[in-house]
Amino acid sequence: MSSSSFPPAAPLVFNGEGYHIWVVKMKTYLHAFDLWEVVNADVEPPPLRANPTVAQIR
Repeated sequence: MSSSSFPPAAPLVFNGEGYHIWVVKMKTYLHAFDLWEVVNADVEPPPLRANPTVAQIR
């Protein structure tokens, strides 16, 4: 059985409206990709593995 992979959704861009909802969505997005600690604690993200794919670079 083959598994299909979907590209991750692009992060939402704040357009000036609905800030409180946007904040919740961004926190959820960052948690999903294990990046919330980078933002919250102001630490460096882990480096990319050797030979990163285009998706990882973006």
